[in-house]
Amino acid sequence: MATGKRSSEKALQKVLGRGANVNAANPLEVHDPKVGSLISYEGVTTADGAADGSTLIDNVLATKPDYNGNLVIITSGAYAGQGRDINGVTTGGTVTAHLVFGGQILRGTTFVIAAIRLTPAEVAALTTMVDAGFTAGAKDATVAKDATVAKDATVAKEATLNTHDAALTAAKAVIDAIKVLLDTPANFMANLTTLETRLSAVRAGYLDQLDFDLQGAIAAITAAGPTEAQMNTARDAIIAAIPAMVGTNGAALASAWTAALATALGSYTAVRGGYLDELAAANLPADITATLALVDSKVIGKLQITATTIELNQGVGDYDLFTGTTEDVVIEKLAIRIPADVSGGAMDSLSIQTNDTTPQVFISAANGAKVNLTEQSQLAWTGAILLKATKKIQLTIAGAATGIACSCDVIAEYRAVVSGGYLT
Repeated sequence: MATGKRSSEKALQKVLGRGANVNAANPLEVHDPKVGSLISYEGVTTADGAADGSTLIDNVLATKPDYNGNLVIITSGAYAGQGRDINGVTTGGTVTAHLVFGGQILRGTTFVIAAIRLTPAEVAALTTMVDAGFTAGAKDATVAKDATVAKDATVAKEATLNTHDAALTAAKAVIDAIKVLLDTPANFMANLTTLETRLSAVRAGYLDQLDFDLQGAIAAITAAGPTEAQMNTARDAIIAAIPAMVGTNGAALASAWTAALATALGSYTAVRGGYLDELAAANLPADITATLALVDSKVIGKLQITATTIELNQGVGDYDLFTGTTEDVVIEKLAIRIPADVSGGAMDSLSIQTNDTTPQVFISAANGAKVNLTEQSQLAWTGAILLKATKKIQLTIAGAATGIACSCDVIAEYRAVVSGGYLT
């Protein structure tokens, strides 16, 4: 009989008490079917929300539909019972309230998302209109006009209802007017059409001409043309010849000018003059393209950095992080950040390595054992590993999925062995 009693007690605990005896600390929860139909989602926060109480965080929401616009209600903790409209997409795991809660929503707080959608701004506007209509129409001297709007038995109820009808009629007129505007784009497109006409494709193309390094071009011309000393020499020769020209006959004047001009032409050669051709419109784009190629991040030996994310709450196997593209690269650093505590989950370990026949290991299974995978922990590697083009860096999950959402950030620093190499 004792054995039968324990078996019955466990069944009752499992079905009604969530694994423990029903008591004050573990109350029996019974949802009315009508109430249950209004709940879209029940969850527990997986991390602390914003300090000002504007958000709560539940990574499981990344696997659920978007609840933007629904009502979220806190059901445990210091702010239990507070409800706010959701103002933003929730598929990233963050719920943003249209008004802040009473304080920061901490990790482990239970909440529900109701299948109710309100539009705070519109409701507030309609409330203002109704209140304004009520105030304007409540002409009965017996209506209490203090801040509490005391609903004394002496209030003329019929007059009040008539006032509300008038206010609602006015509100409907405003809504109908807004609908007309939205249904007739021409009412607000005139200015946009004017802007589009003035900013033609040709005029917009002029802006592309601003993508040009004028100072750099001037510096290049100075470096390619006559030196400052050569130009000074030519100038001094011309100045020195001027006194001899004064008062002389035409032949002497022509001779002096010829000599000075010869000096100038000697410094400003045809080759140097040809450098000015580089300023032609046909040459500038090619020169700019060549310059940009020199500063391209994929140039051989230049440090590059790339990042990705990987979800640990998935089955055992190998998952691609990065792929060598176009040319070989040398990996110098790699790090992974664990956002949630998965040390108590079913996963045994993670490891990161190349998919070569003989894998090159960045993070070993021993270093990636679940005991090391605590909240906001990081595993890092520094060294030098050659990754051939088309080869991959992969993360391996051993044992099982983590059991909770855990999207990790992974970064790698590397350099191209041949210009054009990079990681995707």
